[in-house]
Amino acid sequence: MPFELQLRVLGFLPEGFHTSSAACMALAHSSWTDAALEELYRHIVFNVSAPYPDELDEYASIHSHPWISRVRQLAWTMSQKQSPAPRVRILDITFKDGYMRVKEFEDAITDLATCLRHMQHLQYLYVRTLDKRGILFGELTYFLAHNATKLRGLHLARPVTDVAVECGILDPLFDAICDLGKRTDERLVLVVFPEVLSEIDFSHFAEVPLSVVECDDEWDDFNTTLWLDLSAYAALDSNTDALLEAYLQDVRREFTRGAERTWSRYLSQRNAGLLPYQLRCLHLYITTEEIRRGVLRRTFDTIASSPRLDDLKTFCLRFPESQDPLPTAALLAALAPPIRVPCHIRIVQEDDDDDAPPVPLDVDPEQLVVSLGKTCPSLRVVSLSSVVWTLQDMESNRWERLALADAKMLMPVLL
Repeated sequence: MPFELQLRVLGFLPEGFHTSSAACMALAHSSWTDAALEELYRHIVFNVSAPYPDELDEYASIHSHPWISRVRQLAWTMSQKQSPAPRVRILDITFKDGYMRVKEFEDAITDLATCLRHMQHLQYLYVRTLDKRGILFGELTYFLAHNATKLRGLHLARPVTDVAVECGILDPLFDAICDLGKRTDERLVLVVFPEVLSEIDFSHFAEVPLSVVECDDEWDDFNTTLWLDLSAYAALDSNTDALLEAYLQDVRREFTRGAERTWSRYLSQRNAGLLPYQLRCLHLYITTEEIRRGVLRRTFDTIASSPRLDDLKTFCLRFPESQDPLPTAALLAALAPPIRVPCHIRIVQEDDDDDAPPVPLDVDPEQLVVSLGKTCPSLRVVSLSSVVWTLQDMESNRWERLALADAKMLMPVLL
């Protein structure tokens, strides 16, 4: 059987039995060994995100964290002469350094640095750590400057960039990302959380094949919420069709179960109660002008066939303040079939406080809700800032107006 076909077979193994099944196939017949090793080491997770047993201070004072030895053993394996490190395509670094003593954390970072220098074929790097001392950033910057020739995706989670902003070390990291973009012909996808965009000087990336995608990834709702924002592209030139195409390409990549599906495979393993790709809420930062230009419709057309929409419950449109009235006709055209609209639509300002003023409309709110109900057969709830409309009768398209506090009591899952 061809090597590429063996990899495809191994890729279809059930998630829960993936590692053990691949190992068994490697032992069962020598012809499968190389493919099994390729699959086993393709995605490596360095994870120290559980506390000491019972979180006992006296235990922590005399014992190392029980996972530290595993991290160090894996790092040692990756650093050997016949290392499997060149097989690694995806690396996930998940440390909560509050669960480790200072010396343990520094040792773990040193081990990771050694690993990174051997992973010359790494394509996707996800960094999620509460590195309060900023130790990891120096190593990450060095890797981007010297070893990341194959890197295609870099995801910096909220705790990482929080520390970087506080320590003033975000600029060297982005300088390294910019230099990397100049050395490669492939587009590098940078995934960050919304607030970090204000810290990025996009003029540095004007000549760099870099795409920025927003993704809010709090610890508790990881992989249930996705944030998409065109402002990163509009910050460069809001009228450039090429930038809009780059945005749509990134949206398509995020929603496609293709080659990059492996980058997102571990997302479903973060929360045991979630099945793979159970995206529950999609947030889209957009302006009324972009709706008029058809950006919303083109976004939906791009993701219309994605299976990730199967479990979507809420779609949230977020508008900046001081916007023109929402163009109802353009909005309805964007949401018209065959677009699959979830059961809940929210239309709010970017600063989504309970007492935030509503988004200005060009029609009466009830008229907008009724029109949405006619256009979107699956729609059951419409939230307009502090007011919630619920469908009472499907045949007559009759809606009832509720205060937000009352609606939260009736529909806590959605709101």
